[in-house]
Formats: sequence, C-alpha cells, structure tokens
Amino acid sequence: MIKLLTENQLKIIKNFNWLFFAYIYRFLIGFITLSFVTKYLGPKEYGIYAYSLSLFSFVEMFLLFINQEVFKKSVLEDKNESVLIKTAILFQFFLAIMIIFIINTLLWQFELESGYRRSLLSIFSIGLLFRPWDMLSFYFSANMRNDLISKTEASTVTLFNGLRLLLVFFKRSLIDFGWAMLFSKIINSLFLFFYFKKSFRVSLSSARFDSSILYKLIRSSLPLFIATAATIVFTRIDQVMLGNLLSDEAVGIYAVVVKLSEPWIFIAAILTQSVYPDLVRRFRENKENFEYKVKKTLCILFYISLAIILGTQIFGEFVINLVFSSQYSESIPLLKVHIFYLIFIYWTHVTNQYDVINGVTHITLIKTVAASVVNVLLNIFLIERIGVIGASYATIASYSLSSFFINLCFQKTRRLFVLQLESLLFWRITWLHKKN
Repeated sequence: MIKLLTENQLKIIKNFNWLFFAYIYRFLIGFITLSFVTKYLGPKEYGIYAYSLSLFSFVEMFLLFINQEVFKKSVLEDKNESVLIKTAILFQFFLAIMIIFIINTLLWQFELESGYRRSLLSIFSIGLLFRPWDMLSFYFSANMRNDLISKTEASTVTLFNGLRLLLVFFKRSLIDFGWAMLFSKIINSLFLFFYFKKSFRVSLSSARFDSSILYKLIRSSLPLFIATAATIVFTRIDQVMLGNLLSDEAVGIYAVVVKLSEPWIFIAAILTQSVYPDLVRRFRENKENFEYKVKKTLCILFYISLAIILGTQIFGEFVINLVFSSQYSESIPLLKVHIFYLIFIYWTHVTNQYDVINGVTHITLIKTVAASVVNVLLNIFLIERIGVIGASYATIASYSLSSFFINLCFQKTRRLFVLQLESLLFWRITWLHKKN
C-alpha cells in the first residue's frame, strides 16, 4: 500500500484537527453560556464585567513578556529543557507578584477604580499567580502535543461555563462571576501541570534558574512584546474608553457586538495557516506565482467577509433578540456597522504573512503601533460626539489603516497595496481559475 503522507505530515494534521475541534467546542459552549449570562446580568452589569476584563488585559499583557514563539524555538534548540522551563516560570511568577502588588495598591490605596470594577479587577489580579504555568502549554506546542492543550482547554472551558450557568441558576452576584474566572485560571494551571507530569519526563525540582537564558528570551521577545502590547491596546481600548466616557450600559451593548463579530476571525486564521507553506514555496520558486497566490487569497477572504457582512445585515437583529434578548436591542445597528471591520481583519492575516515572508516584520510593528495610536485618538474624538457607534467607526478605520492604506507608505509593501486593490475587482473573479 502506497504511503501518501509522511509520519510528520500526519502528526501536523492530527495536531491541527485537535486545535480546530477544540476551538469549535469552546465556541459553542461559550456562546450558549454567554446567552444566559448576558440575559441574567443585563447590559449594565455585563458592561461592568466586560470593562473590567478589558482594563485587566492591559495589566495581564506584561506576562506575555516572554513570547510564545520565542519560547518554543528555544525549547527546540536548547538541550536543557528543565532549566529553560523553570527559568521562564520563575520569571513569570516574579512579574505576577509585582503586578498584583502594584495593581491592588492602585485600586485600594489610591482608589483607581471603585465599586464592582475595583473588586473584579482585584479578583482577576490573583489569577496572575497561575499564568506562569502557561509556559507548559507553549512547551506542549513545541513538542507537537496540541492534543494536551486541547484537552486542557476543553476541560477548563467545560468546568468554567458549567460554573457560570450554576451562578445564573442560583441568581448569584456579579462578583461571583469574577471568582468563577479565577477558578478557571486555577483549574487550567492544574490540568497543564497534570499533563506535563504525565506525558513528559522533565524534572523541574532539580533544575536551576539561569539568568543568561532569561536574558536571551527577553532580548528575542522584546520586539514581539511591543507588537503584542500594541495589538492588545488596539483591540481592548474601545471598551475601556466607552466605560470612562459614556457608561457601563454602553460597554455592555458594545461588548455583545464584539462577541458576535470575533468568532468569524477563525475562518481567516484557518485559511491563511493552510496556505502559508504554499506561499513560502512560491516565494522561493517564482515571485509571480507568489503574488498570484497572495491576490487569490485576498480575494477569497474579501468575498467570504462580504458574505458574512450580508448575512449579518439580514439576520443580525434576529440573532441578537434571540440570543441576548431585547435588552440588547441597541446592539443591532452597532453590529451592522461594526461587522465591516471583518474585511480588514481578514486581510491582516494575509498582510502579516506577506511581511514575514518578505522579511519586513519591522513594518508590521510600525503598522500595529500606528493603528493603535489612531484607534485611541479616534475613540476619544468620536465617542464623545456620536456615542457608542463611534467605537465601531474607530475600529473599522484603524484596521483599514493597518491592513490596507498604510501599505502604500512603504516601498517594500507598495506592491501588496496594488495586489489588494486588484483583489477588489470582483468582475474579474474568473481569474481565480486560470492558475493553480
């Protein structure tokens, strides 16, 4: 019998399948639970919860100082895995303790926030103590054991959402939902540690802390950390600014729109991950074929996003009323505007790959930082003048800048800008079938 795929290719497919089905499971159970939680809490309390999570993400991002890809690369290159893992975990613990002390001092001593917001942020901060164990998840990924990651996430998501449904059933307070989030962090770390001990023969107890390894990790991660931090600001600042400039209800209304828009991003992630190896091969062999493939991918993603946008215009009102109830009826016009950002976030996946393949990742960093600054400025200007919908306009404008218009500003991405324009020519869709 002819063996069509190598053992390594089969392993890659298996790992991809684990991630795909784990995502679908997380999405379904999370979406069902979200429906009950948002209806129970209502726009105001759900807005407080969403605001607190968004603000906390600015604190939590400092535990991303060691980049996942850098750590995975080090695992594959470093012979002493136990020292590497322990060094990274201990550094993360040190950061976590520092951040917990600082954030709680600001919250309680200087009264940075008050009421439910302050209590939720304080509870969330405790969860930082369990984030260092995420290094084990990176270790699993480096060893192509995404099945362990998927099992951990599925177990955590099941318990977390089950607990949230119980809180709704027993009509518990908003603060209890904060404790449920902390519970999920604890459970996740326990599962990671369990699978690590069960599946790998790596002893951390006898390993030492190595400052030279830490220095290498930080030095390699710093540019990527800046990009990650800018991305977090880019994606979360709108809800924080809505909470400060308008009201908690406004955050709740907007957060529902974001929750309905974000799941569609997975389509672009799946498609671009699948074509990436082919893009790399074409770039090495034939530049014209490479550009054709980029244009083809951009065009496909453009039409997929248009189909989703059209579906949202038709069924958006029905979905919001069914899933979230009439309490969130103000989200309907917002969703119909906000969903247009999908075109540009789909393109972002392709443009980032284009930058990586062409060796211009520094331009990606510039794009992200510039878009973050523009997003903040537009939110300040628009929210105060036109309300919640201003945040949606700011999001669309920022993503269009980072994934499209800014490509015209750099010589090395100007060709990409042209390819994007050509992919908009829908009447030339037949060219998709002219080449393989």
